[in-house]
Amino acid sequence: MIGLAFIPPATFKDISPIVPIVIGLFWIGLGLSIVWWISSAGNWQDRHRLALIFGASLASMVGGTLEVLADAPIDIIGKYGFDLIAVGLFIWLTIVVRKQVMQSPNQNSV
Repeated sequence: MIGLAFIPPATFKDISPIVPIVIGLFWIGLGLSIVWWISSAGNWQDRHRLALIFGASLASMVGGTLEVLADAPIDIIGKYGFDLIAVGLFIWLTIVVRKQVMQSPNQNSV
């Protein structure tokens, strides 16, 4: 869906705008269904939630790289700077979650 912004409009001159909207809604529904199915498992824990959120954020960071490559250098530096801050905060959150799991005797280890 992100790639559609980079394709010339003449490519889609005979296609209704409803088509990418329907595809996007289907894609969202599929993603939410998979997350719901996986997270409904009995052994779903904070470490799994953290991995899911970090994976989604990392995918967004990588996908966003396509958008800033043609921008001004300050935009590129800002994007990568904020991405590094986010990764650092995720590492910190992983340490916090790991400590909580180790302090709780009734949960599995990370």
